[in-house]
Amino acid sequence: MTLDTTYQPDIAARPAGRTGAVLARVAVTGIAGFFAALVLATVLQPPAYDSVRDYVSGLAGVGAHHPYVMVTGFELAAAGLLATAAGLAVRFRSVSAGIAAFLLAVSAGATAVAGLARFDCTFNDAACAAKLEVAISQHAVVHGRAALLVFVPAILCTVFMAVAVRGRRATAVLAVTAAVELALMLLTEEAGTSYTGLFQRLVLLLLLWTPPAVAFHPRFAPGSVRVPVSRS
Repeated sequence: MTLDTTYQPDIAARPAGRTGAVLARVAVTGIAGFFAALVLATVLQPPAYDSVRDYVSGLAGVGAHHPYVMVTGFELAAAGLLATAAGLAVRFRSVSAGIAAFLLAVSAGATAVAGLARFDCTFNDAACAAKLEVAISQHAVVHGRAALLVFVPAILCTVFMAVAVRGRRATAVLAVTAAVELALMLLTEEAGTSYTGLFQRLVLLLLLWTPPAVAFHPRFAPGSVRVPVSRS
């Protein structure tokens, strides 16, 4: 009798099954709905709205045209992120994946709040800055705090997903993604630049689509482990 090794499914991961398929549909529909609302809301704004300069929040802000298009988009994104958090918990069985799912659920809840607590401005310009210097509404304060809880937990989620996945390449891809997300978030916070809107849209692309890729895409499928098998 000799000992050999063979690959067996990783016991730290569960097959997605029907539940995973349903969660994937909800996640993709919600997040795609957010970006569809983003495009539609942008089209509905006056020519003065600049996607390169102005925040996404301005599309749902006070003074925006048809603000509830973007409000709906935020709520769709929240639903998509929550479904993705559940998908991570279903697909992976590890402490790091559980932490990632929890962080993403926090981000989902904050996204829902940020959409309903509308910002005070539509445009990211000097007039808005002057207005906020004089007075800022309570709902705008809530929006700002909720936005922080959208971005920071979502970036940390990417970090913990990098730990949860199997394979050096997948881990490296997610680690680099987390670094890029952080850099883009910091650039977005530089409100004095002319590209804050562009940076915010780029970071949203990464923050919203990376978790469902890990939770549902075959490329990030839980790996296999090499286990000893006795052979006669």
